[in-house]
Amino acid sequence: KPAPREITAAVAEFASVLGNDGNLDVDLASHITLSGSVRDNGTLKEFKRDRELAGISSNGLSAILRITLVMAIINTMRGTSPIFVPWVTDEIGTFDGPNLRALMQMLADNRIDVITAAPDLDPLSHTLFAHRYLFQDQGRIRERPSQPMQSVMNTQEGVAA
Repeated sequence: KPAPREITAAVAEFASVLGNDGNLDVDLASHITLSGSVRDNGTLKEFKRDRELAGISSNGLSAILRITLVMAIINTMRGTSPIFVPWVTDEIGTFDGPNLRALMQMLADNRIDVITAAPDLDPLSHTLFAHRYLFQDQGRIRERPSQPMQSVMNTQEGVAA
């Protein structure tokens, strides 16, 4: 007995999307649309593509927007599970004081622990990190206490975790 027409049609349609090598290439980006807006000094700026996001404003604001988008994706995947996600980044000290504090609080509230290097981090910002380490000559590592909020290590070059 031959296969039902619906199955034959479905197999033929599937075969038509396969490449010559038998692989199926799926462009996942074509299934996801991210867009947003930000008010920068009173001006509403919208974005739908990465290049538009990069041109929104200063590198700091664009970075915060990207971090917020990644955080939203993480929260979507994690749901309500009490899982902390480490975020390894370089030079977090490039954010100015108030923005860094707000960013670190937002990340902490969303269960994201920052591991970073920041040679120019000011002493007031050290309190944003639960753990800081000083790397010394001959492989010695010394913990430098601070008030807990996030995790970080302090190297002779700067803060790193």
